[in-house]
Amino acid sequence: MKARELVYIVIDQAKKLSDDSDINEEEVLFLLERFRTYVIEQKYLKARGNVSHDNYQSICVDLEISNPKTGTLCGTTYLRSVKKIPDFMSSASVHLSVMDIMLSDNIVYVSPERIKYVGNRIYEKNLIYASVMPDGHLWLKSGNIQFSYLKRLSFDAVFSDMRVAHDMSCDTEGKPCDVLDMEFPIEDPLSAPLIEAVLKSVLGTKILPRDFLNNASDDESAQQTQIPDTQVNGQNN
Repeated sequence: MKARELVYIVIDQAKKLSDDSDINEEEVLFLLERFRTYVIEQKYLKARGNVSHDNYQSICVDLEISNPKTGTLCGTTYLRSVKKIPDFMSSASVHLSVMDIMLSDNIVYVSPERIKYVGNRIYEKNLIYASVMPDGHLWLKSGNIQFSYLKRLSFDAVFSDMRVAHDMSCDTEGKPCDVLDMEFPIEDPLSAPLIEAVLKSVLGTKILPRDFLNNASDDESAQQTQIPDTQVNGQNN
C-alpha cells in the first residue's frame, strides 16, 4: 500500500470520528512512521516468527578500507561503510548481499561483540563477517583477500526511519521523488492496528472502530495492540 493511501485513510477516519479533527498529511505520515516499528515489534514479540519481508527496506552501502594509510587495524583488514547505517529493529534478521557477482556473497551478520573473534578458523576463511559497530558504521572483515575489493553491498532490515532508508535505496531509477508515493513498508495485516494507533494519538480516545480498511478481511478481529499514549507533536511519549 502506498504511503499516501494510509495517510488519507487516517485523515478520512479522523474527520468521521471527530468534527474537531484538523490534521495534515505531514503530521499523519510522521505518526505512521513513529508507530510502524512499534506495531511490528508487538506482533513478533508474541508470535516469535520470522518478520515478514513486507516490513523490510533495502539500502545501498558504499564501503572503504577502514584505515586509508595501512588498510589494517590490529593486523586485520577491515572495510567500513562510508555513511552510518540508519537505526533498525534489532529483533528482526539483517540480510546482506554483495552487488558484484564476481565477488563472494557469503556474508554473515554478527553482533559487535563477536566480530573481533570470528573469521580466524580455516573453514571460516571464505566467509565475510559484518556488524554495525557503536560508531554507527557497518564494519566487515574476512580471511579472503578478495573481500577488500568490495565497494558496495545491499543491506536489508526493518529500519526505524523509513525516509532515511528510502533516500539510501539502491533503486535510483524507480524511486519516487515524493515520499507519499513510496510503498509504505508494513505487512497488510498490521495496517489496521497501525491506523488505530495513529487515530488514538490524534483523537485521544481508546475506543475506535477497527475496520478501517476496505478489504475482504475482518479487521475487527485483528490482533489487539496496546498503544502507548503520545501526542501529534511528540511532546508526551
